Amino acid sequence: MAHLIFGDQTRPLGLGVLSIGSGVEATWRIREPDLLRVHALVMSDGSTGTATISRANADAEISVNGELLTGEPHRLQPGDVIVMAAVHEFLFVSEAPLSVTGTGTGWLRDARRDRIYALGQEATTIGREAGSTVLVQEPEVQRVHARLERDGDAIRLLPEVGALMLLNGNKVERSTRLADGDAIGIGRTVLWFTVDPPVRRALETANAMRTNHYSRQVPTGKLGVVERREEREVRQRRLWQRAITGLALLLLLGIGGVLAWRYGIVESVLQYLG
Repeated sequence: MAHLIFGDQTRPLGLGVLSIGSGVEATWRIREPDLLRVHALVMSDGSTGTATISRANADAEISVNGELLTGEPHRLQPGDVIVMAAVHEFLFVSEAPLSVTGTGTGWLRDARRDRIYALGQEATTIGREAGSTVLVQEPEVQRVHARLERDGDAIRLLPEVGALMLLNGNKVERSTRLADGDAIGIGRTVLWFTVDPPVRRALETANAMRTNHYSRQVPTGKLGVVERREEREVRQRRLWQRAITGLALLLLLGIGGVLAWRYGIVESVLQYLG
């Protein structure tokens, strides 16, 4: 599968269109003031690793290997360097880089913002500071909230002093070794840790579960610990939503019946029918 690399972020290109920009409507949101809200569109077939890039707006400045794009989509080749707004550099590769697929590495997945972070050999920082590897811009998050450091083949979570963090729902205050499927809670954000790179079909299934079109017929492929847990949570949340909707309807019917009886509507209808 083809990937786009931007700084410490690696984005797999599955089937469909990936929009890149600074606005909330962008699939891959990059908070840079010189990027348009939706700056670029990358279309990939997901299977052969081929992809094209085009401008999402006539004002968007995009160059590939130093050549500015015009109106037609540009077909990307492995190793192409894409520059947006003259300064933001992306690298297009046909396969996941070794820092992503090698042994002893890990991934952090922010499902809320639809972002995936590859954990390499260097320490990873989590916080609201602009230079953080994993950027979480929420008021309750410290500038540097936590670090992830390597311990042999393992990865350990190190909260900063005074930082409130949850690991699988439990408060964590000291260095803790992460296990596959762990959920790291920071502010209103949950970061899922996994030792395996997310596969395309698992990502498509997770996206399908967030829509109203999810059913048992959606192929699940090889779901990892994170995807299986998300699937359970989605089903539980939908059961609660249906139960609450049913109770609300019963309550409305009850209130309507009481009001109808109180104001004699029922009696009037019975007399009319009689």
